[in-house]
Amino acid sequence: MPNEIGGRADKEGNKYEVMVVIYYLLKVFNEEEENVTWEPIGIEENGTDIIIKNKEGNKKYIQCKNRNGSKEYWDIGTLNSNNILKNWESHLSRNEKNQVALFSPLAFTNLEDLIKRSKTNNNLIDFYVFQVMKSGKSLRDLFNNICEKFKIDTSKFDLENKTDKMIKELNKIVNYLQRIDIIHKPEQTLKEHILIRIEQFFIGNKEQNYAILTGIVWSEDLFGKPINKIKLVEILKNNNIEFKNSALDDSTLEKIEKLNGFYDKVFSPINDNLFFRKEFNECKKFLEDENSIIIYGKSGIGKSGVTKYITDYCKKNNIVYIAIKLDKNVPKDNLELWSKDLGFKKSIVTCLDEIAGDNKGVIILDQLDALRWTSANSEKALYICNEIISEVCNINKDRKSKNFSKICIVFCCRKYDLENDKNIKKFITNNKDMQFSNLQVNLLSDIEVQNIIGNEYLNLNSKLKELLRIPSNLYIFNQLDDKNIFKISTTQDLIKEWWEQIVKKGKVYNLSLNESKKLMVEKFEKSKKLYINEKLMGDYLDELKFLQSSNILYIQQSKVFFSHQSILDSFLAEDILYRYYDNESITSILGNIENQTPNKR
Repeated sequence: MPNEIGGRADKEGNKYEVMVVIYYLLKVFNEEEENVTWEPIGIEENGTDIIIKNKEGNKKYIQCKNRNGSKEYWDIGTLNSNNILKNWESHLSRNEKNQVALFSPLAFTNLEDLIKRSKTNNNLIDFYVFQVMKSGKSLRDLFNNICEKFKIDTSKFDLENKTDKMIKELNKIVNYLQRIDIIHKPEQTLKEHILIRIEQFFIGNKEQNYAILTGIVWSEDLFGKPINKIKLVEILKNNNIEFKNSALDDSTLEKIEKLNGFYDKVFSPINDNLFFRKEFNECKKFLEDENSIIIYGKSGIGKSGVTKYITDYCKKNNIVYIAIKLDKNVPKDNLELWSKDLGFKKSIVTCLDEIAGDNKGVIILDQLDALRWTSANSEKALYICNEIISEVCNINKDRKSKNFSKICIVFCCRKYDLENDKNIKKFITNNKDMQFSNLQVNLLSDIEVQNIIGNEYLNLNSKLKELLRIPSNLYIFNQLDDKNIFKISTTQDLIKEWWEQIVKKGKVYNLSLNESKKLMVEKFEKSKKLYINEKLMGDYLDELKFLQSSNILYIQQSKVFFSHQSILDSFLAEDILYRYYDNESITSILGNIENQTPNKR
């Protein structure tokens, strides 16, 4: 018997439509489609149960019908009585890239044949004469009926006088037919297909996972919203569905998420919280206006805190982003090879473009200045950054023609380097293809510092108050157990005090922290990078773990980093002074000019 007709309230019991939604959600998970919307609203709702958007941004409007009264097939009469043809004409005429579909267990053989013929004959006249008019009466009647509903004037179809009007009308109906799809899948066949894919993608019992997916589809949160892979993965994880490695190994999104996860882990917020800063509002406006941004300010001023706000903003608004710290992943060779080093099969720009679909995308390249301070030859790395700009510009031109949102770039750089390094300055200010909005990150206000450390701030001397307006200093100050404020007036004092307190704690465990620091500084100096491999620390692995637990450094993927660059700068400077006072010559300390970096000079 037929199902009861109605809107969302009547969906209970329409298991077939839920199965179709799951079928397309799995396609989104496998990156075959961009997103799926169940029960759309507005003008797109007419005669539509599901909208699928493909990677090119084109939409397919799908109506699910698991029954046709008592009939075991579809015919033109029931299409008309259900206003299906009328709704199809509305969607097809609104945009020349739109497609429509009927998804059903029942067949519509004549229409399927007519659609197939429209796609296999490039000659409009031959299609009409040989594949329509010389066919049986039922197919001819179907063609004429569709033409009528699609507002095609068949009275102009005069084979004796092949007018421009006739060609135009024939082209129109053929174009419409080619954008119609009859998806004929019996219920059992559809479920078997779904279960095969569930077993392919997810860990656990396939029937149980199917039941979870059914519950997800019925969730009110799913109605009327485009669900892309980012949102879908979040929903699946929240419902305790585990992914098989094989389902994610080739996933561009999974690689992006791993890279972004690494970026998040290397950020050390004060008191484990990202406190609000007025710069966030400016940043939000730039992103809403789809502007690319240069974030700049003094060392330790909180630029990475602003980029953390950007990543949180992107997550909240389902914006695909790629965030990279250039000191941890220094660009080399060229954009394609560097992207492969990061785990991608194509350039990071192309990958982001594909995953974002017609939505906004953001590329964050943090610590642009580190290319200068850690590499004797930063020109190549800056060239790759310029490649990224050029590729984004080209993609944005194509996106503009399709009415897609832009890909935005966010660079982070120290103010000194932005103003004084000729290569960075030229790279940013002389780039004709892209205009950047400038966002300067300033010192914290007295009120902001007081809100973080409490009324203790009121008792500090003026020098220390000024020092703590720099977030990196404030982070270190909050790590101190014994805040001997009279010994602290510089960043160097802060770091020294912190280190001495850590060493004192380490003595309880008989750890050789000063010796491990000496070896670390040596390895960092030789590497000319802002990280070293933990294997280089030999017998000091216990010391490394202790220092990581003390928050002065962290270890990620066997790479050892200090929690802020100022700590490494301080230790390097201290080491250079010791060597100088030990009568080592300046030329010996600096080394060959090819290996000299600005911070060593």
